[in-house]
Amino acid sequence: MNEEKLKAKIIDTVKSYAGKKLRRRELFNRLKIKKLNYTDFKRVLFHLESSGTLTRIKRRKYVLPESERILTGIFAASKKGGGYVRLPDGESVLVRRAKVNKALTGDTVQVKMLIKKRAGTSPSAVVLKIIERSTKPIVGIFKKYGSTTFLIPQEKGFSGNLLITNSEEYEVEDGDLVMCLMEMPSAGYSKPACALKEVLGDPDTPGVDVLAIARRYELPVVFPEEVLRESENVSADLSGEILEKRRDIRNAVTFTIDPVDAKDFDDALSVERLDDGNYELGIHIADVSHYVKPGSAMDHEAQLRGMSCYLVDRVIPMLPHRLSNDLCSLKPREDRLTKSVFAVINEKGKVIRHEVANTVIHSSMRLTYEQVQAYLDADN
Repeated sequence: MNEEKLKAKIIDTVKSYAGKKLRRRELFNRLKIKKLNYTDFKRVLFHLESSGTLTRIKRRKYVLPESERILTGIFAASKKGGGYVRLPDGESVLVRRAKVNKALTGDTVQVKMLIKKRAGTSPSAVVLKIIERSTKPIVGIFKKYGSTTFLIPQEKGFSGNLLITNSEEYEVEDGDLVMCLMEMPSAGYSKPACALKEVLGDPDTPGVDVLAIARRYELPVVFPEEVLRESENVSADLSGEILEKRRDIRNAVTFTIDPVDAKDFDDALSVERLDDGNYELGIHIADVSHYVKPGSAMDHEAQLRGMSCYLVDRVIPMLPHRLSNDLCSLKPREDRLTKSVFAVINEKGKVIRHEVANTVIHSSMRLTYEQVQAYLDADN
């Protein structure tokens, strides 16, 4: 019998004895499978327990989670040492400090609901086991006390310091900002432990604090090599057949308006007074779809990132710099492919009609918010 069939057989056997808590040896005997090795049975039973499919309670007895009101969720610690477990249905249950069982913020845990002792109290639970430690990076200050090293987490959700188990593998100074990942509880460690993964540097060094934010929120600073290679191979040619399929408005007065320190310009405007006294407003957005094809490495990476992130001293773009800062940036005095909306507006500001088109533009000028505001103020 293969492993998957054995798992199904074990689960069905536990179900068939609903309400009865089966000991491990008793469960093995009730399977009645010839030539089943007890060691193999224990290994498969361990996998079912680790995944949360079965729950082991006192004296090596096994039950289905639902038979004991045993649930799985994500733990979030509170300042006072207790916390809450967020369940798949969106509800949260309280876990008091004495019932946390070494769970930390972000851990996937298995909890058992407790019976209310008196009316009017909130439902609470006890953490039975940690199914999986959180994989979210933890940023904090590295501290050394003798031969023992600790992380002082910057974020909330940790009631104390975390033991670092592998600091000897890194060149790190006392007081440095570092990034760590949690480890499952190990024998011999009374405190929660983590593994050092990256030394960010002296927190007083310019830029280190911003890098810490990027690491803490798992912002992808570096693009995969495949994505970079793909972006470098994108053709910048804007001739012939490409332009024939687009509305050419390169002769229109077009401009961008962005902050002074903007590095990329992904939208532009154009305004033209029509013979009938109305205005045609053009809103032009860089046509990323011309360069990023569905299913490509750049498309996949852009979906993972979802957006560009603007930090204090840098931008973490959704697309490689060749696109975000060049081909898809509406730089002045450069031909660029765009998707445009043209709205005809009367003197009262009402949109009379509109049109959507694939276009090619040639931005006349790069303006800043301050320049435009000064012009409007002077005009008034």
